[in-house]
Amino acid sequence: MADHMAAEIWIGGKMNASLVSEFCNAISEQCVSLEWGGSHFQPSVTADLMDHRRELGNAQVLWLCDDQARWGEIAALEAFLQKHNVPFTRQTDGKYEYDPEVLEFRPGREPTSSTTNKSGEPVIPISTLTELAKGLDAALSTATRAEMARQIWDARRFLESCLPPALPALESFEVITQESSP
Repeated sequence: MADHMAAEIWIGGKMNASLVSEFCNAISEQCVSLEWGGSHFQPSVTADLMDHRRELGNAQVLWLCDDQARWGEIAALEAFLQKHNVPFTRQTDGKYEYDPEVLEFRPGREPTSSTTNKSGEPVIPISTLTELAKGLDAALSTATRAEMARQIWDARRFLESCLPPALPALESFEVITQESSP
């Protein structure tokens, strides 16, 4: 039996107009809403999508939510977006033994997942920070400057490997018509 957790998704980028009908069906079948506790959003045309965009930074994105998403995922909709290279960010609340999570997809990259706090900020486990501190302590107690520099760079690379990748911000959600080539 699946645990159900609240999840929200921000959808940005460009979508070809030929996908709108299939996208609207995916949204309807996913049973997501435009507000927490709201009725299921059932768009059918481009205007339904464009009229419900929200501001996110400098972009107008489509924001959807599900109070009871299976495993905190909006799986079918996420799969559709990845298949068609439409960028999104999904945030899931934690529950019981499941930590909150942010999953981000940008075209040309694999989806990246980060454990977060309730605000959606990535967190790094204390055990990882302890390992980093030990590496820095070792560097500070090294006799030669060259060895110290090497150990500090090793610690820096380790820290970098623990951080989520820097991804571009979501751009405004747009539906575009591709002109056919002659």
